[in-house]
Amino acid sequence: MDVKQFVQQHEGKSGKLDRWEAEIFALYRAQVSYEKIADFLRMHAVQVSKIEVYRYIHRNKRRHLLQGTPAAASTAATAVQQDCPCSDALATDEATSQGQGSTLPRFSWQQSRTKDKPKW
Repeated sequence: MDVKQFVQQHEGKSGKLDRWEAEIFALYRAQVSYEKIADFLRMHAVQVSKIEVYRYIHRNKRRHLLQGTPAAASTAATAVQQDCPCSDALATDEATSQGQGSTLPRFSWQQSRTKDKPKW
């Protein structure tokens, strides 16, 4: 069976727990155990196990989180725009002068391999 046939067969079909979604989540928010939710569904002729209820709840929670807007994303600018008191030319001149007159010795990988290492 290829993917196209599989999608055509299952298009429009929903899982056995989808029609009970509101009740399942109402019980879950009321902090009812997964076993008691499964018992409730069995009373209504839905054969389901505790692990299936757990997977259904957490799969749908992830789906809603992935489809919703991220909490960290905001539409407004968060940083305040301020003019810098110094000019860009001065800042770049300072950076180049500091790079040329660096006091740190240049690292050489070849020299570090030949150097005798202290024995502890």
